[in-house]
Amino acid sequence: MVSRQKTGLNMVLATVLAGAQFFVGLPLISGGMEAHAQAPVPRVWLAPIQAKQGVAGAGLLAMKFDEVSRTQLRNSQRVEMADQGLMGPVTAGEADPRIEQAERLRVAGKEALARGDREKALEFLRAALQRYEEGLASIPKLEALVETLGFLGAVSVDLDYQADAKDYFRRVVAMIPEADPLDEYSDKAKAYFVKVRKKLLRKKRGKLRITAVPRGSIIRVDGVEKGKAPLTVKGLVRGHHYVQAQHDEQGLAAQKVRVKSNRTTKVKLKLSTEVGPEAPGKADPEMVRLLARAVHDNRLDRKFRQQAAAIAKTTKCNYVVVGSVSAEGNAFVLNAFIYGAQEQQVIALDRFKFRPSLASALIQAAAFAKAVTQAAEKFPFEKALAGGVFVKKPVEAPAAPVPVAAPVITPVAPPGQTRVGGTDGSASIGRPTAQPAPRSSEPPAVQAARRPAPAPVSVSDDILLRRRTRWYKSWWFWGLTGAVVIGGAVAGTYAVMQGNEPSDRFDVEVQW
Repeated sequence: MVSRQKTGLNMVLATVLAGAQFFVGLPLISGGMEAHAQAPVPRVWLAPIQAKQGVAGAGLLAMKFDEVSRTQLRNSQRVEMADQGLMGPVTAGEADPRIEQAERLRVAGKEALARGDREKALEFLRAALQRYEEGLASIPKLEALVETLGFLGAVSVDLDYQADAKDYFRRVVAMIPEADPLDEYSDKAKAYFVKVRKKLLRKKRGKLRITAVPRGSIIRVDGVEKGKAPLTVKGLVRGHHYVQAQHDEQGLAAQKVRVKSNRTTKVKLKLSTEVGPEAPGKADPEMVRLLARAVHDNRLDRKFRQQAAAIAKTTKCNYVVVGSVSAEGNAFVLNAFIYGAQEQQVIALDRFKFRPSLASALIQAAAFAKAVTQAAEKFPFEKALAGGVFVKKPVEAPAAPVPVAAPVITPVAPPGQTRVGGTDGSASIGRPTAQPAPRSSEPPAVQAARRPAPAPVSVSDDILLRRRTRWYKSWWFWGLTGAVVIGGAVAGTYAVMQGNEPSDRFDVEVQW
C-alpha cells in the first residue's frame, strides 16, 4: 500500500511539473548550473512533430508534444536549437562576441589545467581555438591564440595524445619560431615541445604571396604587420599561418593558410565591413514535408539522408530530428529518428508511448527531449544495420562450440583372432596383425628422404574433406555472424542506420 501511494504521488508531481513547464514556460529541474565558460554544445534542428494521417485524436496531442519538447530543448544547457545560439556576421571594428567567448574559454581551460582536470581543460581550450578562428579577422593580436595552441599541445602530451600534441606544437613554432615552452607545462610537455621545435626548424621554409581587395590594405601575418598588399612574405616556417588584412574604409578579412617548404603559397583576401560566418537559414518547407512523410512510411533511404543533410547545412546544425505520432491500440506512440550530419548516421530512438491524455503526452515529451540531448552527445555510434532490421540491444556473439572428438572404439577380437584396419578405415576382425617394421639405425633426415611422396588428393576426396569441415569453422559463417552482431555505445537505447545503405525503399522495423 505504501509503495502504491508513493508511485501515485510521483505521477502527480511529474504531471504538475510538466504542466508548469508547458503552460508557464518554466524549465524542468536541472541537475547543474550554467558554467562561467561553456564549451560549444551540439546544435539540433527539430522538425515539427506531426501525427500520421487518419489517426483520430492524435493531431492535438502531437502539437502539444512538439511545443513541450521544443521548449525543453531550448532551456537545456547541453544542446542548442536551430533558432538560438549561433551568431551571424558582425560589423568590422566592433566588439566580436566570438572573441569574448574565446577569452572566457581560454581562461577556463587554464584554470581546469591548474586544478588537474586535463580532460575538461582540453574541452575548453579546443572550444576557445574554434572561437578564435571563427572571429580571426577581429583579433587585433594573436598572442592569446598562440597561447591556446601551446596549452592544447601541453594537455595533449599529458593525456598521451601524441599526434594532437605534435600538431599543436608545430603550429606554435610555425607562428613563433623562437618560442619556448611555458612554465605551466609539465616537464614531459616541455621536453616534447623542444623536440618538435628542433625537428621542425630543420625543414626548408616557404613564402606567401598576398593580394587583397582593395589594394593597399595593411597585411599582418601571425599578428605581425608586414606591409601593404600586394606583397611577398619570405622565410616562413612550414605549417599553418594566419593572414589578416585591414582597411580603414573597406573593413577586415582573414584566412588561415598552410605554407609548404621551398614553395610560394598564394593568398587573396577580399575585405568586407561585415566579418564572420553567415547567419543560419531556414529549412525548405517542402523538404521538411518529405522528411516527415518518410518517417510516416518507415522509408529511411539514401534520399532521406540527403534531405536531412541539406537541412543541417542550411540551418548550420549538427543533428536533424524527425518524429511522427501514430496510434497503437488505445494509446499513441512517437517514433523518432536523428540524423548526424558529420557522422552520416541515422539513429532510431526508443519509442515514446503515451495515453490519449495531455498529462501523459507532456511527461513523454520531456522524456523525448532528454533522449534527444543524450543522443546528440553520444554521436558517433558503433552499431550496424543487419538484414533491414534495427536491433535495439547489442547482441553478443555466441561462443564458438568446441569440437568434441568422436570417441575411438577399439573392438576386441575374440580369442584366436587379430584386429587390423579395413580398407575403408573401419576395423575388421579375423586377419593376422601386421608385424611392426624394424627400427632403422639411419638418421631421421635420411629416413624422411626415403619416405614416398603422399598420394595426390583427388577431386572427390577434396569434396569429401570440405564436407567433413565443421560449419562453425568456416570463414563464411564467422563473416556472416560478424555482420549480424551489433556492438553498442549505449546499450538498449539507440539503433543506427549507417550512411552506406541502399538508395531504394527501406522499410524499417524497430524491434523492442
